[in-house]
Amino acid sequence: MIEFDGRFISTKAELHFDLYQQLQFPPWYGHNFDALNDCLRDWKVATNGTVFIFRNLNTLEPEHTNALLHILSMHSRRRLPYGQKLITLIQGKLLGLATTKPIGAINLYVWSGLESPGGYGNLLSESERP
Repeated sequence: MIEFDGRFISTKAELHFDLYQQLQFPPWYGHNFDALNDCLRDWKVATNGTVFIFRNLNTLEPEHTNALLHILSMHSRRRLPYGQKLITLIQGKLLGLATTKPIGAINLYVWSGLESPGGYGNLLSESERP
């Protein structure tokens, strides 16, 4: 289990610095999402699996949160056929995340708790609503 404290991650640079330190990436890590994707290809998951926990992820821009989750989701699915478990858990307000791009090519809709016409809340996009 590797924990990230979102109270200290409010910028893209802070996110990549924390990833670099916590995941012990090589010195050539480029501190960007392309480099994260590249380094995760060779990163070793623990024998019984690895869980990334991002707590208090409240102030990171939604586009950066989306990019992070997209990459982690892809690497999680890529490892499953080999019996490697890589799980990501996030906790935070994540404002605006539901309106950004799909994560890992899977649409993510966050229930807002507010009813909308038709009673679907934010679970369905406008084009999917009857």
